Amino acid sequence: MLLDPEILNGPFQARFANLSMASATAWEQKTLVELFLREVKRPKALVIGLDAVWCAQEADRNRITFRGFPDWPITCTLVIAYPS
Repeated sequence: MLLDPEILNGPFQARFANLSMASATAWEQKTLVELFLREVKRPKALVIGLDAVWCAQEADRNRITFRGFPDWPITCTLVIAYPS
């Protein structure tokens, strides 16, 4: 179940973003979190949902799915614009 950022914004007095990825590996998810943390620096809150892929014995070896993973989360700087 995906979390709706709009529902979380008010109660936590923060601006949330949903960075969920369908069928991603733990490494792919970690890479996106690292990109977010590089860009946001000190987020007020960070909620991470762990699923079975984080507990898989081969998670450290199976880093990328058959779909591939783009280089941009590792190599670029983003301009993040939050709606007001």
